[in-house]
Amino acid sequence: RPPEPVAAEAADAGPGDAGVIAGPQMGTPASELVAGFRGCFIRSVPVTVEGRGMRDTWQLSDRAACQLEYPTHRDTSLVIEDGRVLALLPKSAMRTVRRYADGGTVPETDAGR
Repeated sequence: RPPEPVAAEAADAGPGDAGVIAGPQMGTPASELVAGFRGCFIRSVPVTVEGRGMRDTWQLSDRAACQLEYPTHRDTSLVIEDGRVLALLPKSAMRTVRRYADGGTVPETDAGR
């Protein structure tokens, strides 16, 4: 008698898709930051992006409801270019440089030395 066929097991494809991350992503229109996302994103200070010039930035509001709704956007700056989110950068990755009226600059970590 021939052996009975054995069903092949599906190959392990790894963990399932984590799903869609809530909140704005690269390419999100800046106009949605104003009216969408429950009003949880606020305009922040403009920054100079090396090789691109001055760009507007937005950040997550400190409101508790916003922090709970969009936890992946805590401590993140959204850099805007051409009316869309260009990048989501950790605030810790941004470098502050003070620019003086005479054109000189001093990095924030220099402490005046």
